[in-house]
Amino acid sequence: MKLKQNRGGFTLMEVLIVVVVLAVLAGLAVPMYTASVEKSRKAEALAALGALRQSELRFFAQTGAYTNAIANLDFDPASVAGGQTLHFTYAVATPSAVTFTATATRNATDLPAGAPANRTVTITQAGVVGGTM
Repeated sequence: MKLKQNRGGFTLMEVLIVVVVLAVLAGLAVPMYTASVEKSRKAEALAALGALRQSELRFFAQTGAYTNAIANLDFDPASVAGGQTLHFTYAVATPSAVTFTATATRNATDLPAGAPANRTVTITQAGVVGGTM
């Protein structure tokens, strides 16, 4: 009497094909995810710099000069709400009383691997955005 063998399960070749397909998908997804995260962090810096610029313009309207001390302004980009993590350090440089440049410098502690550490975003009193991001 012949017994029927149960051939359930996967072959080694089928498992290897699934592993290769998953590796290719992961290889494509990780760089896209990293780029998306960096883009959102740049947007965070631009929003904070825009608010800092508006605060400087209000300060200028009241005093007739810009300030390089963020403590003198009505907006502090370093204040965090509800567990938010800051990804930038903010500073204001005032080369003259009628101009200023606000700079957001990326914190090196949470940069993706291999990314340059000197990433900055700047904005001037005229609203001109620049930087190295």
